[in-house]
Amino acid sequence: MAVECMAVRAADALLRALGKDEVALHVPMTTANGAKTGLGLTTLGETVTTLQPVMVHCVPSDAKAAEIVTSREGLERAVAESGAQDAESLLASVTAIEVNGKTMRVANILREYFGGTTYLWTIEARE
Repeated sequence: MAVECMAVRAADALLRALGKDEVALHVPMTTANGAKTGLGLTTLGETVTTLQPVMVHCVPSDAKAAEIVTSREGLERAVAESGAQDAESLLASVTAIEVNGKTMRVANILREYFGGTTYLWTIEARE
């Protein structure tokens, strides 16, 4: 258990030292009972949650793509700020990501594991 905890802490420390960027996650608001309304009857808007620290990598072969790397602890802070149930549900509900002034959408979500514990998340985003 201690080795997994060290990997999570090391990843967070590395991102705080090297990845001083932040991105904004746009997440739709939900109604009081947690259910999303449909058919355009109610306009709920969206909330913006900050995800930090992150490292943003621009993909050299595709100018309209970026990879956003964040630690488990950074994503847990975003989950707490947004009120989501967990990291998976937060990332699944993201409608847009603001990266370096560009609005992008989530194309793929990858996890890096060590000892059965997720310590890094990579979000692949496209314009």
